[in-house]
Amino acid sequence: VTKPVAVKSKGRGGEKSKGIYQLLFQSEGDGTKKLFLSGADYCIISAGINDAAANWGTEQFCAHYLKIINFLLFNGVCPVVIEIPNVDIKGLYKGKNTKDSFVDFLRSTMTHSGMYNYPEYREALFAMLDENGLRDKVLIVSLRDWYGDSAEMNWSFFLNDGIHLNHQGYELLDTGIATAIANDLREKSISESVNEPMGQYAQY
Repeated sequence: VTKPVAVKSKGRGGEKSKGIYQLLFQSEGDGTKKLFLSGADYCIISAGINDAAANWGTEQFCAHYLKIINFLLFNGVCPVVIEIPNVDIKGLYKGKNTKDSFVDFLRSTMTHSGMYNYPEYREALFAMLDENGLRDKVLIVSLRDWYGDSAEMNWSFFLNDGIHLNHQGYELLDTGIATAIANDLREKSISESVNEPMGQYAQY
C-alpha cells in the first residue's frame, strides 16, 4: 500500500545547533514552528558541521542537540539524525586571516575541543544518544547508509570548498534518508500488525 508523501524544508543556512533549536519556536522568517503544527512524522536534523567549524565545543553542541531531539519527541515527531561526515578540514583554513584563525584556536582551547575536529563531534553526539537512552527513539542515517563503506571521503560528491555537497552528493544523501525512513515505516507497520488483536477473544 502506498501513501502520498509531503516533504517540506525550512531553516537558515550556516546555523549552529543553538540557532536550529531557537528556530523551532519561531513561525516567521526562517522559523520552523509551522512545520510541526502541520503534523510532521519525521524531522531531518542537519547539525554539527557549523558547530565544529566555529569550534563551539562538543558540550554545547550536544546540549542543544539534545534539546532539539526532546522537543521533537515531545511533539510526536521522529528525529532523523544524520551522521556528521569528515568534510575538508583544510578547506576551512583557506581564506582565513591570522586574526580569525587565532580566534578559532582560542575558542577550541576554551571549549576543550580540537580545531575543526568533526570525528570528535560525531563521537560526542553518539555518546550523548547512548547516555540519554535515545538510540531506539531516533532514526540514525549513518555515512554507510548513503556514502558506502569507504573510509575516505569521495571529493567528487562535494563542491570545490570541500564542505558542501554537490548535486550528486545530495542525491546520494537524499536516497539514504528516504531509504532509512521507508525501512522505519515498514518495521513499524509490521510491528503494529503483529500486535494487532485477532479473533473473538482479542479484547481479553
